[in-house]
Amino acid sequence: MLGNFETRAEQSEQSKMSTLFQRPDREELPHLGEQMEAMKPESEVKSFDSRPGLEELPHLEEKDADEKSEKQIEEIQKAIKRIANGEELTTAEKGNLCEMMMDQYYISKGYTPMHARVTSLEDKGHQGIDGVYEKDGKYVIVDAKYGTAQLGETQDGKQMSAEWIDRRLDDAVGKENADKIRDAYEDDPKNVLTEVYHFDPEPDANGNMHSDVYPVDENGTKCGERNQVEAYDRDGTQIIREDDRGDDNA
Repeated sequence: MLGNFETRAEQSEQSKMSTLFQRPDREELPHLGEQMEAMKPESEVKSFDSRPGLEELPHLEEKDADEKSEKQIEEIQKAIKRIANGEELTTAEKGNLCEMMMDQYYISKGYTPMHARVTSLEDKGHQGIDGVYEKDGKYVIVDAKYGTAQLGETQDGKQMSAEWIDRRLDDAVGKENADKIRDAYEDDPKNVLTEVYHFDPEPDANGNMHSDVYPVDENGTKCGERNQVEAYDRDGTQIIREDDRGDDNA
C-alpha cells in the first residue's frame, strides 16, 4: 500500500558565502544599536512587544481547534435537522457535511486533523484528499462519502489508491508533514492506514442516521468489513459507538 510514496527528502548542503560589505568595528556596534533603536517608530516597538510568547502558541492552537469543532458541530446539527425534515442538501453541502462529520469522528478517537478543515455547509468545495489525521506517530488518510457515492476513477488512478494519494498529499498537509507520513509508512506500512468514512442519510426505525468506516488497499479497493461507528439522532446529536478496531488501528 502506498508503495510508490517518495522517500525522505534529501538534505542539501548550504554553501558558505563571505560578506560583500565591510563590517563596522566592534567598538562601534553598541552605538549603532542605540541609533537603530531610537529610529524605530513607537508603534512598531509596541506591536512587537504585544506578540504572544512561544509558551502561548500551543494554547492558541488548541483554542482555534476547539472553535472549529464548535462550528462543525453546529453545522452538522443544522444539516441533520434539514435532512430529517425531508430537505435535500446540495451536492456541495453533502460533501461539506461528510467532511465535518468525519473530522468529529476521528477527533473523538483521539486523532488530530492535519488538513485544512471545513467549518460550514457553505464552504467552497475542494479537490483532493478529504482528511489526514495523526495519533501517536500513526496516520489515517480518509475520503468522505455521502449516501451512494463511490470512489471514482481519475487520471492518477482510482481515488484513495497509492498513486492518487501520493500526488495529492503535499497539497493536503504540506511537504514537510507529507514526508513525515511517507517516512512513517517506509518504517512500517501499518503506521499509515487508508479508509473511507461513509454517511448514510436514510434513517433507521428509531429515526437515527448512521456512519460507517471501511479500509481500502493500495488500489483504492475496499479490503475489509464496514464498521458502523456512530449515529446521529434527528437533532444532530452524535452517538459514538465502539468499533472493533484495536489500539494499533484506531
